[in-house]
Order: sequence, then structure tokens, then C-alpha cells
Amino acid sequence: MDEGSRGMLDSYKSGIDNYVKKLGADHPKIRELLTCFAEFEALGEASADFAAFHAAASAQNFYGKLTNLMTEAATAPASDGSGRPANEPTVAEAAAGYHAAYDAISPEIKAGPTGKAYERIFQLEKECQSALEFTRRLAEEHLLVDISRIQLIAEFARAQQLIRDAGKATGDAGVSLPASEAYFIAAQKSMQEATSITEIEYLMVLRAEIAHLANLWDTGFCTAIYHLFGSELSGYMLDSSEGQRQRVENIYRYIGEFWGVDWDALHKIERVWDFFNKSLWSAVKNDYAAKGIHTPEAFRDYMKTFLDRAMKDKPPLQVNAKNAFAVFWGQNIPLSGVHQALLNPPDLLR
Repeated sequence: MDEGSRGMLDSYKSGIDNYVKKLGADHPKIRELLTCFAEFEALGEASADFAAFHAAASAQNFYGKLTNLMTEAATAPASDGSGRPANEPTVAEAAAGYHAAYDAISPEIKAGPTGKAYERIFQLEKECQSALEFTRRLAEEHLLVDISRIQLIAEFARAQQLIRDAGKATGDAGVSLPASEAYFIAAQKSMQEATSITEIEYLMVLRAEIAHLANLWDTGFCTAIYHLFGSELSGYMLDSSEGQRQRVENIYRYIGEFWGVDWDALHKIERVWDFFNKSLWSAVKNDYAAKGIHTPEAFRDYMKTFLDRAMKDKPPLQVNAKNAFAVFWGQNIPLSGVHQALLNPPDLLR
């Protein structure tokens, strides 16, 4: 069994173990829950990988079954030691926590989909005759999942928009984070598709880990292909000493040999140009307006004059075009496709 499948099963088992301790393995609700989990675990053992396990579990509604059974176990009366069940709470007592949570959220959230989910909960409170029926109906209508994910989805969408609008909040100094953009999109999709709170928590951890690795890769890529070069060239624009000129030449020859591009090809790479336009140019454009430089293209051409000066009377750049690719998630990708690969990575959970 792969790590993803084992992790999913361990997450469920951890929650189930708490109910076993509370009610005992012989409790009718626990026996039913353990039987369902055993079938769920057997499905995981028989599946080729996490993607196949997740697809089969969804098709057979194991997430919904387990959620309902765990809800019943959570609300089942425990023995008080005399064989008599403890007093079952009233519907109002079972719903009290939802009223407290609803009262704590802002009017803006109440007016949106989260508020509608709570309204449905309160309607069920009026319709149900017992706390057990109330919690069962919450599980059947996925309301416990909805109140967990709806606001999370809204927060992820808000964070996604904040990145897109970063320039408005920072005086036009934007950010170039395609891997984070992909993370926000994938996380929202996973939350929409999840059928239990446990699944939401598990998938969010996986999505965050994948995004962390993608952002680390992107940082390394941008540093290797542009940041170091841009830093040395910017230094030469301020310090025209021979030592600084040599550093510019050295790293430019590295760009040609290792990455297989010259100045023009480098700035045609979408990932490089996205950074150049959104981050670099946005940060300096006000300083260069006095020099008559008003566009990222003009700033690029201005920088090129210093590169030409550094390479004057030197041997021409050797470009090893066969190296114009990067390896991302185990795949060779042309440099021209890196940006789109970061925005639309392979779904490693499928």
C-alpha cells in the first residue's frame, strides 16, 4: 500500500479509536463502524495507488458511510457502568454549538453560502425529534462538511485574489507566484470534491506539501536562470569595474551554456518575463521614469546596453540550445513551457 493510502486510513483509524475507547468494541454502533472501516481498509489494500483508492472509495460512498457511522458513534449513549445508557441530549442541546458559532461570524459571512448552511442546520433543528436524528440529518446532507469547507474555500479565493491584486496594494509592485496560484486553484477544487471533514483535512495537507515543493522548485529555477544574472548585471550598472564586468561575463556564459539561451531568448521565456514584468520592472519603474523609460520592454533594452558594454570585444556567447529545458515533477519541459507547467501541474493525487 502506498503512503497516501496508508495516511488516509490512519487518519480515519485515529478518529475511530477514540470512539472505541468511549463506547467499547462491543457497542453496536462501534461494531458497525469497525465493519465498515475494515471494508474500507481492504479496498485500500486492493487498490494500486492512492488515486485508485480515492476513486473507488468515492464511487462506493465509503466517505459518506464512515461519516454517518462516526457521527452516530459520537452521539451514541455510553454506558454509565450499570448497563443503563447515559441521558441523551435534547435537539436544542445538540444544536447549541452551531448557534454559538453562527453568532460569532460576521454579517458578511452570514449573508453568503456559510450563512445558508447554518440556516439549513437550524431548520433541521426544528424538524428533528431527537439529537441522534439531528446529527444523522446533518451528516446525510453534508452540512458538517459544508460549514467546514465553504468558508475555507472563500478564504482561499480571497488569498488568490490578493496575489493577483498585489500591485494595487503595493504601489504597482506585484508578485510572480504561479505555483501558489496553482495551489489555490487545486485546493479549492479538492475542498469542493471532499465528502468528509477528515478528507478535507487530509487533502489540504497534501496540497500544501505539493505547493511547498513546487514553490521551492520555482525559486531555485528563477534564481538559477535569472536572479543571479540580473543581480550581477544590476551591479555592473552601478559599478563598471573590471571585476564586476568579469562577473557579468561569467554568469552570462553560464546562461548560454547551461540553459541554452542568449539575452533575447532568455526574456522570451514566459516564466522569466512574468517575473521581470510583475516584480522587477514594477519595483523600479518609478525610478526610471525620469530617464524616459516607461515600459518593461524599454527597461529590458536599457539593461541590454550594459550587457553589450560588458561583452564588448569578447568572444561571442556559446549557446548550447539542446539544454533549453528544465526537469519538473520528473518531466523534461521546454523553457518556454515552464510557466504554464507551474500554473497547470500534473495532479499528483490522481
